[in-house]
Formats: sequence, structure tokens, C-alpha cells
Amino acid sequence: MGGNMRSAFPDCDGPSGCLSCSALSYSVWNHLTESDLDFLNDHKKTRRYKPGQIIFFQDDPCYGVYCIENGLVALRKTDEQGRSVIVRLVHPGETVGYRTFFAGGNFTSSAESLGACRICFIERSVLEYLLDRNKEVMREFTRQLANELKRSEEDMLYRSTLPARNRLAHLLLNLVAHADLELKRKDLRWELPLSRQDMAAILGIRPETIARTLHTFENEGIAFFEGRKVTVPELGRLEAEAEEL
Repeated sequence: MGGNMRSAFPDCDGPSGCLSCSALSYSVWNHLTESDLDFLNDHKKTRRYKPGQIIFFQDDPCYGVYCIENGLVALRKTDEQGRSVIVRLVHPGETVGYRTFFAGGNFTSSAESLGACRICFIERSVLEYLLDRNKEVMREFTRQLANELKRSEEDMLYRSTLPARNRLAHLLLNLVAHADLELKRKDLRWELPLSRQDMAAILGIRPETIARTLHTFENEGIAFFEGRKVTVPELGRLEAEAEEL
């Protein structure tokens, strides 16, 4: 991508209304006035991503921020030896890249679509204009950062104290909540957007531990796995596994 802003959005969608966006009510942009939302709608760039596409690369210059309208995005860090690990999942309504935007410099991780995604890019000049006009948006970014730090501390706690099966149950519940499934309690079936290696990295456990835990879930009838396809016969049993979190 090489940091070229135009290359970040080679095939943009036509305009989609910010006022009618399904993620607006739980995003930082919900604090904009109607006229500012119209301005944002006129200046954002919207693109659909297929599973596995890169939204931006680690070390790319930050030309703006990305708002997730729908879909699931993974932030992935790669070390000098080329080892890669997912450090966070990003859900609809969240804005990606704002920490680098405010801190300056290049992106410290890559962003990858884990499923079909629709994402809006807001370039630097547009964001600066909106922040100057509406201080509540800046306060909301501060709240978002504080919440991310809180979640990070909680993740560190449960990684060090809870058994692998509890952590896995929590992750599966998180994924099913954003899998665009029909809301039902029995016979849930969907495709995991993560490899088993990525799941192990997110949970802070070894891949062989993931394999054993998945096998245990199958033996106990909690969930069944075939490649990336998962079936949960009764959601309540999976919730019971995560209730200690």
C-alpha cells in the first residue's frame, strides 16, 4: 500500500447516509450535529472489503481514521522475525486509527477484514475540522481510549487467572454476538473468522491447548468444530462456561 491514500480506497462505494448508518448510535460520531453529519457524509470515503483484505498495513503513514460500519476487523502486529499475532478485534461502531492520528507517526499494527466489511475512511483534514467544531467528539475519543485501556487490563487479568475453557467460551460468545446470525438459543451455526492459531494468540494460550479445549467442548457437547465451522447446540451452555469472566 505504501501509504498512498488513494490506494487505500481503489474502489469506493457510492455515498451512504451517515444519519441512517446502523452503527451511528454507538459510535463517537453520534455526538455530531446534523449539519456536521451531512459534512462528514459528503467527505468520507466508503469501501466494502472482502474477508482477508488489508485495510492498512503496519508502518503505513496515518492519513486519517476508519469507522467500521459493519463487519469484524482484526488488528495484527508483526515483529522483526515476521511473526504475526492478532492483538485486538474491532466491531461495528468503533473507529480505528485514532490513537495513531493523535499520537502522530505511522500505524503500529495492520488492520485486516475478517469477514465482509463496510468501512468509512475519514481523512485528516475532515476530522480536524469536525474536532474544532465539536469538542464532545474529542471527549468521546478520550472515553473510548479509556475503555480500551480498561478492557486491556481486564484481558490481562483473565488471561492470567482463568482456565483456557473459560477464555475460549468468552471469545466464542464475542464472535457469535457479531456474526450476523438469527437470534436464537439453539443450534447456532456459523463460520469462525479466526484461525486456531489466531484464537490461541488472542487468548494467550498455546495452539495445542486450543486443540485440547476444542476437543473437550466437543466431548461435552458444548460446541462442535469442523474446520472453521462451529455448531453450538445450546447457547446457554456456552454462556455458563464464560460466566466466571
